[in-house]
Amino acid sequence: MKKKIRGLRLKQLLERVPFSATTVDRLEAKGQFPKRVHCGRMVFWVETEIDSYLANLTTREKGSGSHQQPAAKRGV
Repeated sequence: MKKKIRGLRLKQLLERVPFSATTVDRLEAKGQFPKRVHCGRMVFWVETEIDSYLANLTTREKGSGSHQQPAAKRGV
């Protein structure tokens, strides 16, 4: 059985990610966010790619220790 690929439109995407549309555009342009897919006039993001991105984002946040200062400020 083939797995169905589900797409998220912009409104649905913004309900799931902690970013604005502008931030999504900027991150995507830098290659730091999953690329949107164009299908005719419709634009969407692949749900599984967004889920993986969010899982990785959460993992990085947990391991980053937000109480630590960046290396430049520590004088390293």
